[in-house]
Amino acid sequence: MPLVEYLRKKTNLNITLIYEEDNSKLLEKFKAGKVHMFTAGPLLYYVLKKEFPHAEALVHINEDLKVIQKL
Repeated sequence: MPLVEYLRKKTNLNITLIYEEDNSKLLEKFKAGKVHMFTAGPLLYYVLKKEFPHAEALVHINEDLKVIQKL
């Protein structure tokens, strides 16, 4: 996967891509420190932000799929 390879080269970290269908399991992994970055829709981001106010979106995309904010 190109994104994973890019991040590995730029960060010199062992980046692993996982796919989790269940949002509650994804949040559990985030809380346990097993996941550090993921894609999320607005509801999942809202739930995460309530419990982890320091969590930030890297990119915000509007309904037209246009980037409206980058971190």
